[in-house]
Amino acid sequence: MTDATEHSVPRLPERPCAPVPFGQQCETLASSRPEIERGNMLLQGLDAAGRAAIEPHLEQTSLVAGDILEEADQRASFLYFPIEGAVSIEAAAGMERIQVALVGREGMVGTSLLLDAMPFNRAVVQFPGSAWRLPAGALAKGLEESRDLHRQLLHGINGFLARLSLMALAYGRGTIEQRLAGWLLAAAERLDTDWLSITHDTLSQVLGARRASVTVALHMLEGKQALRRERSRIRILNNEKLALAAGPYST
Repeated sequence: MTDATEHSVPRLPERPCAPVPFGQQCETLASSRPEIERGNMLLQGLDAAGRAAIEPHLEQTSLVAGDILEEADQRASFLYFPIEGAVSIEAAAGMERIQVALVGREGMVGTSLLLDAMPFNRAVVQFPGSAWRLPAGALAKGLEESRDLHRQLLHGINGFLARLSLMALAYGRGTIEQRLAGWLLAAAERLDTDWLSITHDTLSQVLGARRASVTVALHMLEGKQALRRERSRIRILNNEKLALAAGPYST
């Protein structure tokens, strides 16, 4: 894992709000600043006691593409709260590997620490950015000091499990086009951009589908004017059309 660059730690907002779905504005925070600049939604949702338990120990760090933040069967060192970028949660069996979730500023990475357990999956940075990170020791101390902090972070795990369940349903019932549309929409929302730098090969890996099938699905979505393909990049042209193509499998 590449060493992350650390920066000075600004204070969290004085008036946090509960995590909200993408696209909805958090009224209790200043509306003059974009959501991406206000940081991680789970941290925003902490009450004053929860913030006080961990704020002095939060460090801002860079997320470098390819960095492994959590490895299966290895004790995690940090709990990460992405601010920008996104992290791929990958399940593996033998030589086979597939993405089961994409975590951005709505969630956290390293949740095995909250459950006092060893992780089952690998967490690897897919899209670079930045994150808050909390050392495992500071997290354990904070959880001892604040039952409310533990409860609020467990709510974050519950939200993650809900998205994981929808992903499982998509893999079992959805078409490649639906799964692809849902994944592209989720990635664009987490990165707060209409441009995604990603290849057909990578999409094939994260979706667990043949490259040819991904190419056909991209062509169909392009025909619906939901996106436009460029060399190693995809531009989202219409979120509503992409959501319609995803059907019930938009995460």
